[in-house]
Amino acid sequence: MRECSRRAAPAHFFFLALPGRADMLGAELSHAARAPPMIQSLLSAAAVLLLLSLSARAEGPLALVPQSADWTVKYTKTDKDETYTLVPPDHRTADFAFSRWTSPGNGDQIPGYLQTMAKGFLKQAQLNPKIQLASYDYDNGEFIGFPYSGKFAAFTFRNGLKDYLFIFGDSAGLWYGHYIGTPEGWLAAMEVLKGIQKSQ
Repeated sequence: MRECSRRAAPAHFFFLALPGRADMLGAELSHAARAPPMIQSLLSAAAVLLLLSLSARAEGPLALVPQSADWTVKYTKTDKDETYTLVPPDHRTADFAFSRWTSPGNGDQIPGYLQTMAKGFLKQAQLNPKIQLASYDYDNGEFIGFPYSGKFAAFTFRNGLKDYLFIFGDSAGLWYGHYIGTPEGWLAAMEVLKGIQKSQ
């Protein structure tokens, strides 16, 4: 824990989580479930899932399958940053992105780093009137995949939306990010995170 206090979250994390999200914080989400597209009437549900698994998009060091085929996966890399952004057909319905943790780290350090991130976000919320939290309390959880697993902190906005800060990784390094949307949308986002693989 002492080490985590010395290594704060990368400075751009809180800017990743705040600017450009004003529309997201005030938007109403559509709760209508999207059925997977029917390729052939004889395709079984298992066959559809198989086709989705084969459509993993490999860019950069990771391969991942978005929530549905109409989501766009964007990968950007600069000298200072490496980020994946998953964009829904209507950008007002969700905000989902994660970046590589630039400092050395592994899975054992996730709990301490996540606590540091959560406290930093709460401090930002107290200073930024656009961040209207319903409470300064937050819930913790985890998701388990292979080879990557992670943990998250969940905040609730006054308009009912949720903001999930998360970190995942393995012995080789960590990734951190956020998801803003409905609890149902977060369940789908976690499936994306659990299914991430290393690019071949």
